[in-house]
Amino acid sequence: SQPDVVKNLARISFTDYTTTIHSINVMALTIGYCFYNHMTEKETRQYGLAALLHDLGKTEIPGKILTANRALTDEEFMQMKKHPAIGFDILEYTGIGMKIATEGALEHHEKLDGSGYPEGKTNISECGMLLGIIDCYEAITNDDRPYRTAMQPMAALQILKGDVEKGKYNKKIFATFAYSLTDFNRSGKYKDFF
Repeated sequence: SQPDVVKNLARISFTDYTTTIHSINVMALTIGYCFYNHMTEKETRQYGLAALLHDLGKTEIPGKILTANRALTDEEFMQMKKHPAIGFDILEYTGIGMKIATEGALEHHEKLDGSGYPEGKTNISECGMLLGIIDCYEAITNDDRPYRTAMQPMAALQILKGDVEKGKYNKKIFATFAYSLTDFNRSGKYKDFF
């Protein structure tokens, strides 16, 4: 029902296919989390849509930055760090009242210790906290970069666990997400991991 949002999604698929695949993967992982966490159908739809749209602000980032096959320069990274606020603005402009999606777009790079961006917030919505974890997990497990290779899932979870222990991510949301990946909590095999 919102052609402007659909148009922006189409634009990003033409300029940066990797972001399109990443957004779809983040959505699938988010929906898996919602099912595992017994969220309602309405909440699952809202969180899934927020996940799909979380990087919408990248439509306004130059393609040469999005598709750079090297580490970004400091100046380029400063531009890239604007995409959460841009995504928020795009979703707010549509006027469709997607509070969860707008929060997710704005907050998915924020950290509980204030070290994130774009605002350095410490009071982050549940969706923002969840998308921050899933966004990072998906990026480091599915994206080979010239300066690093994709990690195996358990190695990525170990990295994220370290960030949880440093106060960057919510421990309960992280544990629930990790369990949602394989349901290994019920097996007891990894009961001491978290």
